[in-house]
Amino acid sequence: MPELNDIIDMAQHLLDTINRVYTDAGIDVPDRQYYVIGGQGQTVHDCEQVTVSWDQAYSGIPANEAAIPVVCDSTHTASFIVEVVRKVNTARTPEDPMAIPNQQPTRNLPGRFAGGTLGQAEVPEPEDFIREARVQMQDAILLLRAGLLAGESTTLGTSIVDVSAGSPSGGYQATIMHYTAAFGFDPMMMP
Repeated sequence: MPELNDIIDMAQHLLDTINRVYTDAGIDVPDRQYYVIGGQGQTVHDCEQVTVSWDQAYSGIPANEAAIPVVCDSTHTASFIVEVVRKVNTARTPEDPMAIPNQQPTRNLPGRFAGGTLGQAEVPEPEDFIREARVQMQDAILLLRAGLLAGESTTLGTSIVDVSAGSPSGGYQATIMHYTAAFGFDPMMMP
């Protein structure tokens, strides 16, 4: 039977494990971190951040999604969506806004989708994209590690983890982890 704080404990465990994995790798993780309720796309991406969103819980073991009937004291599972949000390359404007007649301030658009037309923005350099991609691809590997490590501490000692890239929006982009594991922790595996 699930305990009252199982979902809260799992959300905090995910945040703690992510921080530990990033620290061990010597990679900075955004300071703004919190957990919420809701599926993918439910958090506002207005700064760099790490969010853990509880998505669903069900009776049964991970991957069954209540497909096999179980008794009330059997295993229960929770699914979370974790997003590491990073600032992505924005369109560059000339240093002197008067250099282009009728220049309007440029919106904070992802550089890879901004045009290079007169009065708009210059197309960013490929090196800018590569630098950002390297950080976000490292985020993907670190999230995979964190998800698998967090799963080792659960009652079943496993988790289902996948990582993908979100769409850029408003100058930010998330690297997204879907995490599914059984409720409860194995005290012998807790750090």
